[in-house]
Amino acid sequence: PDALIIKNFSAPVEERWKKMIADLAFLECQKISKIKVLDRDTRISFDMKKFSPEEGAEMTYSFEMEPNVPEINLDNITLREVKRETIDDQKVEDTIHQIQMFFANWEKIENRGVEEGDTIIIDVDIIENQPAERALTNARFEVKEEKLAKWMRDLVIGMEIGEAKEGISQVDEGATEEEKAATPPKKILLTLKGIEFPRLPEIDDTLAQKVGVATAAQMRENIQKLLNKQADDHVTQSYRQQITEFLLTNYPFDLPESSVKGETQHRIKQLIADPQFQKKITAMTPDERKETIANLELQSERAIRLFYISRKIAEEQKFSLLSSEVHKEVTTPLEAMFSEQTDYYDENEPSQEKKSLAMARLLLAKTEDFLISKAKIEPANYTTGR
Repeated sequence: PDALIIKNFSAPVEERWKKMIADLAFLECQKISKIKVLDRDTRISFDMKKFSPEEGAEMTYSFEMEPNVPEINLDNITLREVKRETIDDQKVEDTIHQIQMFFANWEKIENRGVEEGDTIIIDVDIIENQPAERALTNARFEVKEEKLAKWMRDLVIGMEIGEAKEGISQVDEGATEEEKAATPPKKILLTLKGIEFPRLPEIDDTLAQKVGVATAAQMRENIQKLLNKQADDHVTQSYRQQITEFLLTNYPFDLPESSVKGETQHRIKQLIADPQFQKKITAMTPDERKETIANLELQSERAIRLFYISRKIAEEQKFSLLSSEVHKEVTTPLEAMFSEQTDYYDENEPSQEKKSLAMARLLLAKTEDFLISKAKIEPANYTTGR
């Protein structure tokens, strides 16, 4: 009999009754409030204050919800003009020279110091902190005024193989204030590993075929196109970076704590899997490790915030996302020279994670390009009080 069950199992019956009331009420509340639960795995808890058949029930729900992304004012976006690099014949010739250098036969030079025009092989260690950090290993540089930073050129002239010298790395005097701020001087140890002289191949069809094209004329034509595409991409990326900072600065909103935590843990796992990072983190002080984790949390928060903003704009503007729009793997050595992409995507890619990441990047790129198209562009020499 029901009365016997209720008498002997009142606590379980009451618990089950509360849950049934809470489940039904939550579904009705969702219809009214339009609040979206974060995802299907979100834990929903409730606190039942009171309930009775006569007076109804009063309860509080706790759960993570989809963030409320603010509306983006398309009339209030201003970007600084980005100057496009001019691609001339000299740029093409410089690129062909790089290809010649790559396929050159190297003649070793011994029994003398470094001279102008030599090609040097060096190791560079940053020694201002202990332990020293290796910055370059067996790096090859041409000792020419237009090819080598002045501080390094001054340091290496006259050095002999096996010799090591201390110096201060610094940007050249003609660098912009941004470049100087981004590259502060560092105390380094430079070790000369070798001196070589290149025997360059002829610029002919044979050289062109080594980089995946049929003729020297076609190589020049493709280099011209790739240089221009690279210049266009640089402008686009510069505007996208400005849009990113604009969105993150002007449109703050709360994020689900579990999403930020999950993204941070994912990034930590990726870093821990890198043997070089394992060595680096082992040498860190406790404060440096805390700072590293804090930076990862900030990166995760920025990435998730941008994802929600881009998704909202994509839905409003009805963007279409096609896998064919994602960057494809390069097909020739010449294309590889100009490729800076890390989000290559194969339609047959078995990894769902890689697919999702590639499509998320495409979504963000489309969103930012849309916002750039709506932005006002200030001239490069424009100054404000900001």
